[in-house]
Amino acid sequence: NAVDHPRMTLRLAASQAAAGWRVGVVGLEAPEAALPPGEQALHLPAPTSGGLLARWGHLRRVASSIRQYALRVRPRLLVLHTPELAQLALELQRRLGCALWYDAHEDYVANARYSSAYPTWQRALRAFAAARAEQRLRPALAAASYAERCYGNRLGLPHGCWLTLENLFAPPATVTPAPPIGPEPLLLTCGTLADDWGLWSSLQLWSELNQTRPVHWAVVGQGAPLTLARLTAEVERLGLTQRFTGVMSTRPVAYATVVGWLQRATALTALYRPTAAIAERVPTKVFEAVAHRLPVLLTPGGPGAPLNARWRFAVEMAPPWRWADDAAACRAAAARVRATLEAGFAGLYPESVPPAVWQWSAEAGPALVALTEREIGAPEAS
Repeated sequence: NAVDHPRMTLRLAASQAAAGWRVGVVGLEAPEAALPPGEQALHLPAPTSGGLLARWGHLRRVASSIRQYALRVRPRLLVLHTPELAQLALELQRRLGCALWYDAHEDYVANARYSSAYPTWQRALRAFAAARAEQRLRPALAAASYAERCYGNRLGLPHGCWLTLENLFAPPATVTPAPPIGPEPLLLTCGTLADDWGLWSSLQLWSELNQTRPVHWAVVGQGAPLTLARLTAEVERLGLTQRFTGVMSTRPVAYATVVGWLQRATALTALYRPTAAIAERVPTKVFEAVAHRLPVLLTPGGPGAPLNARWRFAVEMAPPWRWADDAAACRAAAARVRATLEAGFAGLYPESVPPAVWQWSAEAGPALVALTEREIGAPEAS
């Protein structure tokens, strides 16, 4: 993960640092990153490409840097944020005698098996590697945390040694303001850029909206090289480059930049296709949108829909993944969004959403601190 990764650095590490523990964060270099108070960081070089073999080679190269850093600072608690580093984490746990905590950001096995973000030939290999890594970790774990309620206690740890820490919103230390884009409404698509995450549905909706009124579209996030190239070509083919802004990379975009665009946007697209990998999840971007009181365009019955049923922050539309083969359905969806835009999204956010629903520090932060203290003692004793 990048050294400014929202979950690793702005949620878990920041809460532990604020409670008084000395915290070190190891991640890929992020030149724009401003870390929260109390955190020190080891910036690792980013891989030169995103291929599977290149990624494996990069992991081997940076392992020695991570090992040297850990042996120097000698942590009492090692929090692992990716199964790719499982072997190194187990080695360090044995050498240092420290407690090992695994923070499961995702269901990596399901992601690899079902996600369109990976080439088909890689999916079985990635799923096997993720499952194997988690199996090896389990006997050595003192604690685990999960980013989604639907993951339950997947690793089967004893009561009191695990908890769910949803990806509730925690602001970055600084925000990079998005540039002005003109008077037209701004649709934002951010995060993972892939089919199942609604990228092409967002493109179709935006294109249809522009048949009757100017609407700008900003795409801010990380995607595969072929996906980014295809998106750029499609925007050019549509003749809409003047109404498009792409802050896109094969590496994670700085979180300060993402939040800057969230603050600028008129509405956020979250047109997920509810595959077996993501059907019951609540995407981070949903909590980010609610934190900014930002209207969301959502898939009915998909990720985030149960939360919307209670708090009504989103417009839910007919299954977006069908629009590619059903132009009439896409036109109907665009007409609905157009009318909602002209009405100023009246009817959304009929009541204030309590911070406990969307804010990290309201509930998740104290739970994290309590489990940390159980494993290594109070900050003054560590």
